[in-house]
Amino acid sequence: MLALLRERRKHVAGPWVFPNPKTGKPYCSCRDAWVSTRKKANLDGLRMHDLRHTYASMMLDSGADIVDVQKALGHTQLKTTAVYLHLTEGRKRERANAAAEATGLFAA
Repeated sequence: MLALLRERRKHVAGPWVFPNPKTGKPYCSCRDAWVSTRKKANLDGLRMHDLRHTYASMMLDSGADIVDVQKALGHTQLKTTAVYLHLTEGRKRERANAAAEATGLFAA
């Protein structure tokens, strides 16, 4: 990554690595880039905020602890993080099976 950034610096005038080509200054917002990318991907209803929810859920599905997710999202309150946690059907099934095995319920 460092080599790529150094190469990029050779082609950019000014102190910023990724300046706005129209102004030469840093971008103030990524909204325009988001809107055009979303349209190209045919994902008109997708909000940037939806990506945070997906990120949090994927972290949990990968085995991360809710406190790890809280820190990754920058939340000070754990209850704020809990709003982001959307368990996938596979994870729900996995947890239900684990509970059934631990308790011996529904044993064949």
